[in-house]
Amino acid sequence: MTIHAVLSSTLYNKKLNSACLIFGLDVNGGILHVVVGIGEYVHIVTEYRPDDSTFMPDMKTRREK
Repeated sequence: MTIHAVLSSTLYNKKLNSACLIFGLDVNGGILHVVVGIGEYVHIVTEYRPDDSTFMPDMKTRREK
């Protein structure tokens, strides 16, 4: 499987020093968000498919509460 991704945002995580949210597309064009922690090693923290009730139509921008 090939994933095309771009860095969406940089996050701060006390345990991992820093982390980033990666916005990507799977081979079928489905949108993925992957949170990667960066410490001594690189960790995949979580992966999910964003939904339109939480994100704007671009699926990159979180809706305001």
